[in-house]
Amino acid sequence: MKKLISFLMVATIITQPISHILSCGTNNMYSEIWMIANDGYHDDKSFTEYVYKGADDFVKKIIGLSDYDAAYSEMGEIGEASLKTGYENAVAGGAKTLVLSGYSHDVVAKGYFEEVIKKVNGSAVIIDNKTYKEWTSTVGIQYRAEISGFYAGLSSIIWSIINGNYKEFEDHKELGLATFGGLLPGNENSVINFMAGFLTSVDVWNEIQSNKEYSNLKNNILSLDQDNALSSWFSNKSNSVKRTQNDPKSDNDSIWQSGSYTAGKGKDLSNTLINNGANILLPVAGPQTEDALSILKNDPSKKCKLIGVDIDVSNIYTSYENLILTSATKELTEGGIIGIGHTQAYKDNAEYQDKVAKYANDKDLNVYLFDEATRKFSGEKVNFDSEKGKSWQGKTAWLSGDASSGNNNLISDDIMNKIKLVFSKDLLLGMSNFYYENSMFNVNKKAYELLEHSFTEKMSSKVLESLKNS
Repeated sequence: MKKLISFLMVATIITQPISHILSCGTNNMYSEIWMIANDGYHDDKSFTEYVYKGADDFVKKIIGLSDYDAAYSEMGEIGEASLKTGYENAVAGGAKTLVLSGYSHDVVAKGYFEEVIKKVNGSAVIIDNKTYKEWTSTVGIQYRAEISGFYAGLSSIIWSIINGNYKEFEDHKELGLATFGGLLPGNENSVINFMAGFLTSVDVWNEIQSNKEYSNLKNNILSLDQDNALSSWFSNKSNSVKRTQNDPKSDNDSIWQSGSYTAGKGKDLSNTLINNGANILLPVAGPQTEDALSILKNDPSKKCKLIGVDIDVSNIYTSYENLILTSATKELTEGGIIGIGHTQAYKDNAEYQDKVAKYANDKDLNVYLFDEATRKFSGEKVNFDSEKGKSWQGKTAWLSGDASSGNNNLISDDIMNKIKLVFSKDLLLGMSNFYYENSMFNVNKKAYELLEHSFTEKMSSKVLESLKNS
């Protein structure tokens, strides 16, 4: 019998303070699936809400309980004690599957959820974090964010040239791109990958602009512009698209990281990068996107536009009109649904498996599995029909990257769709694999070296090689 419980029933069995346990909407929760937040909220229109939506959509769309919500526990802070309390409360409330939002469950809580959920033979899905071979009850969900960064970067370059978002000199024009993270060390596969893909787009663009071999591709790009701004740009070989930052010198280089993910801590660095020539800025530091946006809103003379990360931030920062180009996004909701579907708790239900496979196929999800025990990627893209009934516990599912367009974004659907048509997710896989060969398996590669120009040039060569062979 499915465990459907009300908020009041939960309150009677939880011994911890009731502020840690919240009911959803109608107060009817499906008690076997709980989302445990770190510093976010289930309705914050940000990262955590999209993670929660994965759990909630599984209840509504896969299990078929449209009148019920996934349960959640949110503390509003990142702390080991509060996270541990959240896990224990959820299990006491009937949880069989925990959906965990972000890296704090690994770094801060040190995987304590695995110990808790094992006591009830349950499962966990950790979003935007890998699992480990010791976490035999956990499915990891990670993202090829370098693909997201590439799409965001290339589309922003094209938009900026068409719309005059660059610096003009007497005999040429310059378009500058810059990026920074909150912290670089330890974030090779969640922060730096965004940045590296973004910078790779600069190298790919410059090769297309200078090499006659790509004349057909250049003509496709020209078709995006009715006012001949792109044609004019290409006609002057002195016009340049460039990185505005020198190569980082260490993992703690202050021109490449703000030092935290705290709101307000990115203002000084954002201001420096904008003043140093950035016309396109990609902050990969959570709320510090708004630090940069506030600078531009308060000083319209600064010629710079922003790129968001993780989700379409144009839906959040609605007061910053005409400043957000696009967002380098992750399929957070989708990752949650397929992850839950391939836990021990739900893998043997044929009806649910059919629905998960259909959902993934309808969304055209591009997923590869990484076995944490053997430390190897699966050779083939996941075939969701063939994966029915299989557990992914002990494995990390890697979803491809994406970028937003249309609606409140400056980048139009037309520009983004044409870029994706030429540079498909499959075509960018060579670039992506090259990145992870270095970030995951090259023990001698320092985090900051993944941002050096010599490295992103090698990433761009993988893109162009795939383009030639397509």
